[in-house]
Amino acid sequence: MAVSGSMSEPEPPNDQPKPSIAGSFREARKVFAYVSAYRSKLFLGVFAILLSTGLQLVFPVVVGYLVDGTLFNRYGVGGDSPEWFQNLNAVGYFLVGIVILILVFAYIGFVYISEVGERGLSDLRIATYENLILLPMRFHTRTRTGELSSRLLSDLAQIQELWIHDLRQFVRYFALAIGGSVMMFAIAPWLALTILAVTPVVIGVSLWIGRYIRDLSSKSQEQLAQSAVVLEETLHGVEVVKAFHNEQHEIDRYRDRIDEFLPPAISGARSRGFFFCTILLISLCTVVFMMWYGSKGIENEWISPGEFTSFMFCLAFASSAGGVLAELYGKLQRVIGANSRILEILGEAPEDLGEDELFIERVRGDVEFRDVTFRYPSRREVKVLKGISLHARQGQRIALVGPSGAGKSTVVSLLLRFFDPETGEIRIDGRPATQFALGALRAQMALVPQEVMLFGGSIRENIAYGKPSADDAEIEAAAKRANAHEFIESLPDGYQTQIGDRGIQLSGGQRQRIALARAIIKDPAILILDEATSALDSESETLIQEALEELLKDRTSFVIAHRLSTVRRADQILVIREGEIVESGSHDELMQARGFYRLLCEQQFEV
Repeated sequence: MAVSGSMSEPEPPNDQPKPSIAGSFREARKVFAYVSAYRSKLFLGVFAILLSTGLQLVFPVVVGYLVDGTLFNRYGVGGDSPEWFQNLNAVGYFLVGIVILILVFAYIGFVYISEVGERGLSDLRIATYENLILLPMRFHTRTRTGELSSRLLSDLAQIQELWIHDLRQFVRYFALAIGGSVMMFAIAPWLALTILAVTPVVIGVSLWIGRYIRDLSSKSQEQLAQSAVVLEETLHGVEVVKAFHNEQHEIDRYRDRIDEFLPPAISGARSRGFFFCTILLISLCTVVFMMWYGSKGIENEWISPGEFTSFMFCLAFASSAGGVLAELYGKLQRVIGANSRILEILGEAPEDLGEDELFIERVRGDVEFRDVTFRYPSRREVKVLKGISLHARQGQRIALVGPSGAGKSTVVSLLLRFFDPETGEIRIDGRPATQFALGALRAQMALVPQEVMLFGGSIRENIAYGKPSADDAEIEAAAKRANAHEFIESLPDGYQTQIGDRGIQLSGGQRQRIALARAIIKDPAILILDEATSALDSESETLIQEALEELLKDRTSFVIAHRLSTVRRADQILVIREGEIVESGSHDELMQARGFYRLLCEQQFEV
C-alpha cells in the first residue's frame, strides 16, 4: 500500500557543518566500539604483532655486529663486535630462529585481529540493520532505498577493510616506525636528531592534504550512493523500463551519476598520490642526506661502519613504515566519511514498540477518529487531513472512497500508527491508541495492499510471514480460505516453490491470494484492504470475494476502494475529498443523496 504520494518528497538537505578532525576521530571510536566485546583477542592480536615487529628490529643490530666483526677480523678496523657473531653458522641459525618466531607471531596477530574485525563488523551490520528496520516511517519516506543500500554495503565494506586489514597494518608499521626511531637514537643520537627535524614537515603535509582527501572522499561516496539509487530503482522496475523501451534513458541516467562521481573520486586519487609521493620524496631525500652525512661520520670516525649500517637499516624500516602510515592515513580519511554515514543511521531514534505486556487481551476492534488533522513531516505546508472524525464499531466494514490524493491511505497510515496525528485523537476500544504498545497494536492488525510485496523465498515462508510460528496445517488452512491452495498444489514444488524476487514468478492474482492468506493466518482484529481484488481477473476475483466475505466476518475492516463496485456491502462508506469527510452513509443512502459519491459512481459505471 502506498501511504501517500506526498510521503516520497525528500526533506531539505541537512547543511550542518562537517565535523572537525578531532570530532571525526571521536565518531570513528564510536564505530570501533563494536569490537570492544572481543577486546581480549584484540589485545592478544596486537601484542603478537608487536612481538613480531620487535623481533624484526633485531635484524639491524645483527647486521651491524656482523659488519663490524667482519671488518675487524679481516682488516683490524671498525667497531667492536661480540665474539659470538664471528661464528657465521651460529648467526645463520639464530636468524632462522628469529624468522620462525616472526612468522608465528605474525600469524597469531593476523588470525586474531581478522577474527575480531569480522565479529565486530557482523555486530555493526546487525545493529545498523536493526536500527534501520526499527526507524519510523518519517525516516523511510525521506530516504531513498538505493542510498540506504549503499550505506549498508559500500560504507560497511570500507569499515571492513579498515578493521580487518588496515588495523593490522597500522599496528605493525606504527610499531616499526617507533621502534626504528628509538633504535636510531640509541645508535647515533646526532644522526637521529637530523631526522627528527624533518618530522614536523611530514606531519604538516599529512594534516593539510588529509583533510582535503577526507572532503573529496565524502563527496565521491555521496555521488556513488546516488548511482546506487538509480541501479536499485532500475532493477526493481526493469519490467517498466523495458515496456517503455527506456533502456538507453536509464543507461544515460546511470552514466550521469557515475560522471558526477568521477571528478571527486579522481581528485581524491590524485591528492592521495600527491600525498604519497610527497612523503616518499621527503623520505628519499632524507636517506640520500643520511648516506652522505653518515659516510662523512665514518671517514672522521664519528661512527663505525657497523653502527652506520644498523642505523640505515633502522631508518629504512622507519621511513618505509612512515610511507605506509601516510597511505593508511589517507585511507582512514575515506573511512571517516563512511563512519559518519553509518552513525547517522545508528543515531536516528527508532520507534518505541513497547512491551507486549501493555497489550494482553485481544482488542474488540472499536476504532474512533476524533477531529484528526495531519501534515506529513516532509511537507508541513500541506494539511493532508482536516478534522477527520469517524467511528467504526466492532465488526463493521468501513469503506474509504474518493479521488487520488484525498487522504484515504493517510487515514490507514494513522491507524497503523506509521505517524501520529498533529491534532485530535485516535481511540481503540475507547482508549487512546498511544496507550497501547505500538508493536502489540500492529500485531492485531493485518494489511492486504494493492501492490503486493512478497519476499524472495518459498510460498510457505511468505504465508507464514503473517504468523512465523505457524505449522504446515495452519499454512495450508489459510491458503484454502484464500482460495490459493489449489494453484499452489499444482506447482511442481507446492508450498516450497521459490517465487523469485518480489514474487515475480507468480501472476498478479496469485500474488494477491498469497497476500490474503498471509493476512488470514494472522487472524487480525482489524483488517485493512487496499483494493485487494484490483489485480485479479474475473475468475480469481470471484474466488477472492468469497474468501474475503468469510475473512471480514466478526472483525473491523477498513477498505480503501478505487473500484466502487466493491463497496456496495460496506456498513458505512466515507467519502473523503481534499482531506475532509464530505459524505458518509450506506451505498443506497449516498446514491439517494445525489452528492459526490453518486457522481463518482456515474463516472465508473451506469447506475
